[in-house]
Amino acid sequence: MKKRIFLLYMGFLYFQGLESNESISQLGSQAKAFAETRDLKQASQLYEKLSTQSLPDWQQALILYNWGTVKVLQQEWEAALKIFNRIALSSISSPQLLRSVTLNRAAARLGQAKLLSAQNDTNSLGERRYLIWQSLKELEAAKDIDCRIQKVEQNLSDCLVVPIDIHILQNKGVLALNQINKELKDQFFANLDLASLLAILRQSLATALHFSLFFTKQIIPHEFNAAYLKYFTFQMKTIEPLWDGLKKISLSDDQRKIITIAFENFTNALDASLNSNWENVQNHLQFSEDSLQKFASQSDLETLILRYRLTLLNRIDEVILKVLLDTQTSFDKKDFLKQSSQFLKKAIEEIQINRPFISRFYVICALSEIENLQAEESEERSCKQILQQALQNAIRGNELTQLVTLSEDFANKEIMLKDVQAKQHQVIQQSLSFIPNALKEEKMNFNAGDSKIACQKQPWEQVIPLFENGLLAAKQTEIWMKSFPLQFFAILNEQQKTIINWQQALKLLENSPSFSEQSPNPNPDPSHSNSKPKTSQDIQETLRLLQEMQSNDQPQKGQSSKERHSW
Repeated sequence: MKKRIFLLYMGFLYFQGLESNESISQLGSQAKAFAETRDLKQASQLYEKLSTQSLPDWQQALILYNWGTVKVLQQEWEAALKIFNRIALSSISSPQLLRSVTLNRAAARLGQAKLLSAQNDTNSLGERRYLIWQSLKELEAAKDIDCRIQKVEQNLSDCLVVPIDIHILQNKGVLALNQINKELKDQFFANLDLASLLAILRQSLATALHFSLFFTKQIIPHEFNAAYLKYFTFQMKTIEPLWDGLKKISLSDDQRKIITIAFENFTNALDASLNSNWENVQNHLQFSEDSLQKFASQSDLETLILRYRLTLLNRIDEVILKVLLDTQTSFDKKDFLKQSSQFLKKAIEEIQINRPFISRFYVICALSEIENLQAEESEERSCKQILQQALQNAIRGNELTQLVTLSEDFANKEIMLKDVQAKQHQVIQQSLSFIPNALKEEKMNFNAGDSKIACQKQPWEQVIPLFENGLLAAKQTEIWMKSFPLQFFAILNEQQKTIINWQQALKLLENSPSFSEQSPNPNPDPSHSNSKPKTSQDIQETLRLLQEMQSNDQPQKGQSSKERHSW
């Protein structure tokens, strides 16, 4: 059944025009025969061989299309995408072939996203969402191409019917995107502690209270009442998951009582809004917010970061961005947030002209500025904190690169790319202090003079190679960003390598107690440990490895700066 569905929307394989010479013609005929009889392995091998031939661009596009389509039928999604990305769309003169290439590439992205979801890896949620975004964008492009074909062939003034193959894939994409967004929100709320949940909840209630004033003061034109009410109800619904999150946290009886009272007032406010009793709405929201003030609060900066992250989990909304900007400009540290505010203003301008991807790009730029400001507040930072910040910026850089490829305005891409390049350079610069700090921490352990404190040979011998692999990928990303034409597939791939390596390194650091947290066991049980006690030789070896790596990475006089240490 699955095979028949794929054949329904994969379109036809193209075999025309491959008779450049007798040998190529024979290979093309054989590949065609294998494909038509569903001997996909043999067909794939022959198309791969044909792709190495020196052919005109339009013939090369035909071969790559056929080969990529075979890979889709084999459900080898990543391989199909790599092949489709090799096609120069400018070389395709046939509208029908252009439609098929665009459609099949969208199908491959959906397939790859589904494959990643089956692996139950929460770290892949961002990648899956990007694949779905790309797929839906390409399906819109395929629909536009199909519409132009219909207008020419059927002499139509407009296209009223969406072709069934495109419609099926669009529905699959929307359902998949909704599921991913739900998983991202669940993951976000599951990782919040009590202070973070309450901080977001207080701010959300304050925002809802602000909107309720529009109705109590009757400053909304009558014709916009329904639209504002719908928007207000939507905002109230987005607060509900926060209450659900609080129910899952261990609380004292007194804390639970306060939360219950605040929640009851929130639900009363929601009920009152449905009856347009705006004075009651305002009173209940105010009481709910006041109740939560009894809990200790986070810093303004921490709360602002949480609100940004929550904003990015939803569709970009102009009003929410304006509230964020108002909050940000009222801070005591508003001068330090000047660059962030500039990015946020750009985000508002872009959403006003219906460019949600470009707007999201600038929201992330604004958030990243604040995240870095928060990280730099501490004077002394551990290796773990340095790696956390570098990883966080690497993830933001990857998100920004994705959004450049989705940009609604081609002319804007060059400006956006400059911001991405600056972010990538920042990732590299921030990570350079990791090794010196690792060496410093090891020396502190070694010089502590307490025999009970074991110098960490582990996890450095695992962490350092992972860190270096991530750094090399980050540097390779920077090189790719300076190439022309830009190879976004390669850039995104290298960025993912950095993220994966640094995530693994950070996990090792987080799971290994620091020297200050290690508690000695005066009577170790050999049956519970198969590791040997660390000796002074082990400690010296760890220091030697770190010093070797640091010295090897320093250019000697007359030498160019490059990586020389290989793990």
